[in-house]
Formats: sequence, C-alpha cells, structure tokens
Amino acid sequence: MTTDENQRTTRRNRVLKAAKIYRLNGKFALDVTMKDISATGCKITCRDQMALPNDMQFLIPSDGIMRTASVIWRRGDFAGVRFTSGPEKAPAIKLQNGSMI
Repeated sequence: MTTDENQRTTRRNRVLKAAKIYRLNGKFALDVTMKDISATGCKITCRDQMALPNDMQFLIPSDGIMRTASVIWRRGDFAGVRFTSGPEKAPAIKLQNGSMI
C-alpha cells in the first residue's frame, strides 16, 4: 500500500471510464481515463501532466456528471484527483459530429 492509499477515507472502486478536464474558466484542457473512483476522488491516467490544471471541472460523460476537483498528487502518467464539489448534472456538450452528450 502506498501512502496515498493509507490516507483514503472512502473505498475506491476500479473503473475504466473516459473523462474530460476543463479549466475553471470553462475552456477544454484534455481527455483522461479514470482508473478508480470513490465518493471523494479518483485516480486518472494523464499522458500530458503539463496540460492538467491543478483545479478543474471534471466531466464524466458516460454518467452525465460534472464536478469541481483538484489534483492532490502526480506520478508519471497518473494523478490523484479530489472532488471539491458534489456531482452536478453535466451541461449538454456538442461533439464535432454534431451529436450531443
């Protein structure tokens, strides 16, 4: 177990879900993959750590949920994210092919 795992207050469940990161000003930052999730945060895979903002809007398109979040650790292609708000219904987003999510 790592130090981060010892500090968790809620159990994490393994997932493999796409997520989108937006800066707090609403501008798109990057796509990431969630590896595990709990009520308080998640672990993500992020190949471009320089593009990952410390504070963000975290969109989970498959669940239709958006939350405010902050990065609490970074290691290689991974990062730990703490949710700083409860889940909210995500706004509709228009994709390049014209469909909505």
